[in-house]
Formats: sequence, C-alpha cells, structure tokens
Amino acid sequence: MRAELAQLGIEETKTSEAVIDAVKNTEGTVMVVVNSVCGCAAGGVRPGIAMALQNSEAKPDRAITVFAGADIDATETARRRDFFPRQAHRTGLRRRIRRVGHVDVSR
Repeated sequence: MRAELAQLGIEETKTSEAVIDAVKNTEGTVMVVVNSVCGCAAGGVRPGIAMALQNSEAKPDRAITVFAGADIDATETARRRDFFPRQAHRTGLRRRIRRVGHVDVSR
C-alpha cells in the first residue's frame, strides 16, 4: 500500500513537520495524497494517481503522501483547511496558496 505510491516517486511524509516543510518550502505545485488501507484507496485513489502521473503532461513539482491510520499527526496536518481554500479534500493539488484540483473519495 505504501510502496505503490513510493514506486511512483511520491515522497512519504510520516511527521507533521515533514508535511509542513513540503507544503511551505516547495516552489511550484505540491500534490498531497492521503493514502489508507480502505477499498477506496486500493480501488480508486492509488490507481487513479498512478494513471494521472503516467498519462498527463501536467505533473506536480513535488508529490507527498501520508498514511491515514498510521501517520496520525502527519495526516491531520495534511488535511488542515488552511493549506487549501474553504473545503477539506483527501487529495489536493496545490499551487502556492491556490488549490488547482482535487479528487474526492468520500462518496
């Protein structure tokens, strides 16, 4: 589960500090993926992220992931509303302060 995203070059962030560093100190676009053991992540999110990264010309400058249920503090930090305008998203693609896309897996 963790390895699927790591194989795509997505950096694992296991601490709140690592998430903050990645979001605040990256020039350009940061993609944040909240990974988990649930069926939604296995059946939709991880394969969808892989397809998007492999098939799109537009790629984030940096991609990070946290693992819900394991990296509790890092996950809470990644889900913080002040990283993204108004809505909370499980997966966010952000350029500086402005959110430029999301994948809603809550349905």
